[in-house]
Amino acid sequence: MSLAATDERARAARRAACIAIASALEHLAATAGTGAFVFRSEELRAVSIVVEIAAELASATVSLLEAGKVYAAAALIRQLVEAEYLIALFATDATAAATWRRSSPEEIRRMFAPKVLRQRAAGIFRDSEYWVHCDLGGHPNPKGIMLLSSHRLRRGTVEYPRLEIQWADLCQHLARLWSHVVELFRHNGDWISSAPDSVDGRIAHWRDVETLRSDIVIAAMTQ
Repeated sequence: MSLAATDERARAARRAACIAIASALEHLAATAGTGAFVFRSEELRAVSIVVEIAAELASATVSLLEAGKVYAAAALIRQLVEAEYLIALFATDATAAATWRRSSPEEIRRMFAPKVLRQRAAGIFRDSEYWVHCDLGGHPNPKGIMLLSSHRLRRGTVEYPRLEIQWADLCQHLARLWSHVVELFRHNGDWISSAPDSVDGRIAHWRDVETLRSDIVIAAMTQ
């Protein structure tokens, strides 16, 4: 695990893919926002809001990890997971985005809570994965100690590189989120065609060289 996390090609690929996806999300949010105004589309306006939220979370998480702030990054990754739930829903339900945009805070909590969205996704997202992110990046929890810089993440004689684990986790979530975004924008005027061309290539290269699978990352995070 330690050698896998510190593989130099994988390290570079994780960072490059995360940065490319964050940039593409920002670009798409602006494009969709303009399209919503031009076409007076409530649905597209909702989509642009969620994608912009995801873009800001993604770029901020990258900045935090570059600064070595692993615990703070974990809090944003948890939020990013919830944005991914919404994007996945909007990609499969054409009416959900406009409904979300018109909903009151109480309706948001009732109809668009993370648990509800996971149920509506019919098995795409795992409860256990979300609970891990809540333990590490939700309300303050003793398990958060594993991400704090003043503590060492050690099991027996093995020390886990917490920073690379978080980079790998972020990349896995952003790549999955991007796949939902691609599907979503293909249903909204093919806005995806204006995204930077490098994104898919960065993701493909990362997948070719990645040595930390999602099950390994989750296992390390639940020690």
